[in-house]
Amino acid sequence: MEYALREFVNDPLTIEDYPSTFYFVGQDQTGKSSIISNFINGKAARESKDIGLQFSYVLKTYLNRNDQTINIWELCGNGVEWKTLIDFPIQTCENMDKLTLFLMLDLSKPDGIWDTFYNFVSCCKLGYSTATSKMKDDEYNKMTPLLDARMNRIGCINDKDAEFKEMFPLPVVIVGAKYDIFEKFEPEKKKHLSRMVRLISYKIGATLCFYSNKNPILIKRMNDLLSYYAYDTPLPDGVTTKRDEPLFIPHGSDSFILILNSEVSPGSITFQRIKKMLGKKYGLTIYQKNIKNNPAVDPRFREPDIDHRREQELAQIKFQQEILKTEEKSVQEENTDSVLDLDPSDSD
Repeated sequence: MEYALREFVNDPLTIEDYPSTFYFVGQDQTGKSSIISNFINGKAARESKDIGLQFSYVLKTYLNRNDQTINIWELCGNGVEWKTLIDFPIQTCENMDKLTLFLMLDLSKPDGIWDTFYNFVSCCKLGYSTATSKMKDDEYNKMTPLLDARMNRIGCINDKDAEFKEMFPLPVVIVGAKYDIFEKFEPEKKKHLSRMVRLISYKIGATLCFYSNKNPILIKRMNDLLSYYAYDTPLPDGVTTKRDEPLFIPHGSDSFILILNSEVSPGSITFQRIKKMLGKKYGLTIYQKNIKNNPAVDPRFREPDIDHRREQELAQIKFQQEILKTEEKSVQEENTDSVLDLDPSDSD
């Protein structure tokens, strides 16, 4: 599937000439294709069960300067099952300082939220590290201040809680999809799940936006949010934190105290404890894709050069995963096994 829109604009605003890139990944049937289609041609895409990476783009043509392209990647289906594909758009992105990641979480299936989130963060961080390690010094030195300036513009630098976060190195938007189902949950379930999603979003420095492809207001807000990241247009109006309304919290608009409504030490809120709270309340679904007759290990499909490169990449991934496990174990040892009470009785 490939979309394209050519739009002629007479706009004197200064926008960088090189392409911006969007990357959508997350749980399946959460409306990734519909968001992209609405942004490109103003109408939702038909539901499909496509898998793999798909590419689309927007070409905006100006009358008084160079064209601007928005490259859009989508990892279809339940993308976190295809761990070897997750970081591909990051490793191949030529303009890292213009890349925005969109993580789609299914609010109607809270048992799958943690595994989706964890695989996204670990694989995409690895992709970023791999991509930057392959840059030449002059390329990295040019990219770094541009990315820092962009992160500062969207509020990801000089954060008062920065020491208690694990900031993602790139802009991230966490989209809580299927809000039309979520809003019918029992009040206490909505309250708890909203807090959990706010915590994981805040911990990595993401913008949080609840969404439904059946709600025109939320569709427009999502389009406005994409325009903000693509064209530097103003953010959608307002910050919404009430549990009875679809959340919209740009990074820099939230805090641990606002989320928990209690005097909990921010340093004690680790990802491991958030995982425990989600698992205790909803259970945890671990996504694993089992591929039968995998050609990568089938002797009939041997390609020495490709196989050697694959072995190197897998070894590097394994090494990074071991580092992540060691760091997670260290965090667990520093904290007690008790689970934080993240459901205080006080009101929102």
